[in-house]
This record gives sequence, structure tokens and C-alpha cells, in this order.
Amino acid sequence: MGLFDVLRVFQRFWALMLLLLAVGLAVGAGSLLLVKDTYASTSRLFISTQSLGTASELLQGSTYTQARMLSYATVASDPIVLEPVIEQLGLKTTPEQLAGQVSATAQSDELIIEITAKAGNPISSSDIANAVADQLSTVIEKKIEAPVAGSDPFVKATVIKKAVPPQAPSWPTPWIFITVGGLSGLLLGIGLAFLFGALDTRVRNVTDIERALTVPVLGMVSKDKRLHRRRPLDIIEGRNTFAESIRALRTNLQFVDAEGDERRVLLITSTVPSEGKSTTSLSLAAVLAEGGNRVALVDADLRKPSIAGLADIEGGVGVTDVLLGKVSLADALQTVGSHRRLHVLPAGRIPPNPAELLASPQFAELIAVLRRHVDYVVIDSPPVLAVSDALVLSHLSDASIVVVGVERVRRQQFTTAMTALQQAKAPLAGVVMNRLARTGVDAYAYYTYGYASATNDLEDEPPAEGEGDGVLAELVDEPPTREADGLDDDLVETGRATRRRR
Repeated sequence: MGLFDVLRVFQRFWALMLLLLAVGLAVGAGSLLLVKDTYASTSRLFISTQSLGTASELLQGSTYTQARMLSYATVASDPIVLEPVIEQLGLKTTPEQLAGQVSATAQSDELIIEITAKAGNPISSSDIANAVADQLSTVIEKKIEAPVAGSDPFVKATVIKKAVPPQAPSWPTPWIFITVGGLSGLLLGIGLAFLFGALDTRVRNVTDIERALTVPVLGMVSKDKRLHRRRPLDIIEGRNTFAESIRALRTNLQFVDAEGDERRVLLITSTVPSEGKSTTSLSLAAVLAEGGNRVALVDADLRKPSIAGLADIEGGVGVTDVLLGKVSLADALQTVGSHRRLHVLPAGRIPPNPAELLASPQFAELIAVLRRHVDYVVIDSPPVLAVSDALVLSHLSDASIVVVGVERVRRQQFTTAMTALQQAKAPLAGVVMNRLARTGVDAYAYYTYGYASATNDLEDEPPAEGEGDGVLAELVDEPPTREADGLDDDLVETGRATRRRR
């Protein structure tokens, strides 16, 4: 996992991390209410050697005492000290239980013992600490270092600091509970974020495509919220990031043509539904027409057609009616766009046998007629994994383009679809990354280069009026670039041939 992968996880799951951090802080703070307060009091003993001899004797006595300081401290929690304390204070406990509340520490190079007692209230803690200190002093002087009969004790333990009731509890410590709770929640959030990131196999950027399969990326289209409320044709005619992304796709396709065979019939498909293939098909056809080409857009998604709705045209008559011989191709085509070079053939009525119609010789002949009289034929196809229609239509195209909807398709699904196209020997040209993020780790810098003001200006432009007469009238009025003579006769003859086959 690289740096960008890590940043991507933090970008996607920052809310989860903050949520669990807040939960951890709340749990830590709430735990303070469940933990009983504990108070600690400390008393101090000074251990001295009782000798009036020479300096050498004093030094020997001090060395002797220092060597036994840790032993004295250990005795403070033994029954020999605690049993009299329990009796003195009238405690309802045992020496073993009281030993858990009492601790004594001594440094090897010092002659001071600190006795700390913990209890549920401040007065009890100070009473226990003072009682233990007094009793330990007695035990050291009269039992551990018992003097020879008639002489003074060799070691004397003096209480130099009495324990006093503390003003605040020593436990729990609020900042410790809150810090531990917050860190625990944050670490849990980070762990879950990376777990979810590892389990999520959805395509999110070009790197995911390259990891799944080595295919050329022909275009990168960013998210555009205006597509939910405006026609793609209205947006594509302006100068904005979405339009420039589609124009870059058109340019890349022209470079592909320059490498070899001319690619005039373009099949646009996707892996699964809702990846934006129909919007891409209509937008690409529009920018091809914008460049001076005559373009025919065919809605071959006879199961869930959407081109008519996106282009805001009548979709009741279309491919199905032409194939069944009910109308001629010339009558079914509709001209859209301000350039009047884009002709759309809607899907028409949804048939019960769409796969058979698309695989029929009539549909192949329809595409052949369009190929002869326009510069580009763009076919909007159903998704590859949904049905087999795209694999059938790929044999009629010169180039197959797969639209990849970011966060809509998984890498395994994409790999399966590309493998199916390759096994069907489809002329695969490349993929179009659609709905890429405009901000964050996965943002593509091209999207924000010089189009901010133009995008804002576009909001004030009136929608383009592109209602055509549906009969390719400009092929008669304008000098043709391809074989335009007799086009209507060819279209009518195609309709007659279709009716004869019925």
C-alpha cells in the first residue's frame, strides 16, 4: 500500500475515524462516573543509628542502616505491622486485604521510608498511613532491632511527616481516562478504515484500472452535478470541465485513428448499469458533430433505453420500428443539437426479443447504411455483464469503448467484462473514466485548469435549441463529404427490404 492509498483511506473514512474518536472520548469520560474515588495519604519515617562513638563507628552504623532500608519497607505490609493497625482503627478487613492498600518505599541511598495508604475517603487514608508509620516504628525499634537488655535501641525510626487527609482523590485521573478512551477510539477507527478500504474493491481511479487490466485510458470525465438537472447537450455546448473532458476524449480517438484503421463506428458500453455510458455516448456524439462531422447516434439499448430522454426528443419511434419495417430509417432519425449535424435514432418500443433483433441482418444493414452516409456512427449498447447484447454489437463496430463509472463498478467485475470482450474479439479501443472526483487524493488536475469562470458563466446561458426535422435535411442542403446522393432512396429501400423479410 502506497502513500496515496493511505491518504485515500483517510479521505474516505475520516468521518468514521472522528466518530469513533468522539465515542472513545465519551466512553473515557463516562468511565469516570463508574470508578470509585480513591484517596491516598503519605507519611514519612526517618531511620537513624543511635551511636555516640567515633566517626568510624557512625559511618559503619549508617552503612548498616542503609543496607536494611528495603527490608524495613517490606515489613510495612506484613501482618506484624498491619494486625495492630486493624485493631487500633477498628477496621473490618484482613491483613492481606489491608496490605493491598498500603505501600512503603525506600531508596537504597536514603534513610527515609515513605508509607502511602489508599482508602475510599480522605480521613481513612490518613489514619491508616499514620497508624502504619507508628506501628512500623515500634516494630523496627523493639522487634527487628531489639536492643540488648538495659541499652538503648541501636536503630531509631522517627515519624518526620504525618499524613493529612487529601483534598482530591488520587484515582481516577480524568486526563488519563479521557486520553486512553480517545486514543482507543481513534485506533479502532483507523483499523476499521483500513479494513473497509481493503475489502472495498470498487474502481476509484486510473490506478485501480491499471491494477485490474492493462488497457488504454482514452478519457477522464469528472463529476458534474448539473447533469442531474440539465441536458448533456446544453452543457456540452459550453466551455466547462465536463465539455472539455469529452472534447479530450474526441481528440484521443482521433489519435487512435491516426495509428491505423479508420474507426467510424464506435460502440459505447459499460460493465454494469448506471456507469454513465448513455450520457457519454450522447456527449461524445455531440462533440464529434461540433467538430464538423456528420454523426448518427443509435440507441441500441433495447432493454432500458435512455438516449431519447437525455436528448429530450420523442422516443416512441426508433430502432425497433425500423427493424420491423413500420417506419423508414429517414423518418425515425431526429436531428438534435445546434450544429444540426447530430442525428439520433432512439430505441423505440421495447421488444420482447432485443438480442435477436440486434443480431439480425436487418440491424447490420441499418448500421451499414448509416456508415455510408455519415462520418461517425455511435452505438449506445447495454452493459457487458448485464446481457450479451454488447458482445453481439461489438462485431458491427470499429472500436469498442468501455465507460467505467467511478465507485459504481468493482475491479473484478471490470476484469470479467474486459475478458469477455477480448474473448469475443471485440475491437477494444480503451476505457473512459467517468465521474472522477474533482477534489481530494483522486482528483485529476486537468479538471481545474482554467475553466472555473467559464463554468460559472455557463449557468447564465440559455439552453440550446436543437429541434431537427428528422430527415437529414442538411445532407441535401450542404455539399456532402461522403456519398449523400440517393440517401433517402437507400433508407426507404432498407425499410422495404426489412418489410419483405417479415
